Amino acid sequence: MESAEFKLLRRAVQKKAETLRNPRNNERPFYLSSEDIDVVTAAVTHAWEVTTVDKELIAFLSLQYDLEAVEPLHLVNNWLEGGLITWDDNRHAVVEDWLDQNEKPQSPAEIRRFEKLTGRRYPQWDGDPGPSRPARRG
Repeated sequence: MESAEFKLLRRAVQKKAETLRNPRNNERPFYLSSEDIDVVTAAVTHAWEVTTVDKELIAFLSLQYDLEAVEPLHLVNNWLEGGLITWDDNRHAVVEDWLDQNEKPQSPAEIRRFEKLTGRRYPQWDGDPGPSRPARRG
């Protein structure tokens, strides 16, 4: 159940998203889904960091709330570097699942960092996606 304070903040976030313009996208309005609004509201409420590759959400968080977002692979790489996790086939399957679910791509710098830390190739799409799903390489 949402608190009254959360609902009020959510309405304010929604209103900002509907009325403000994104200077990083030719001053077009921000497009944030209902889920994005919930993520922003929770992040602001709890001072949480957000992990995403959604450029619209990143811009909104940064410009409106001075919150930074990091890519999911950046977070994984930090955990690997810090010894918080070890890489195995089960964890690699999660990264492969990102591709199967058509998640937005991770940055080339983080992919190179991942490959250096794990000694494994980062799975990538290769070629024309075609009508159903892309072919995978790596």
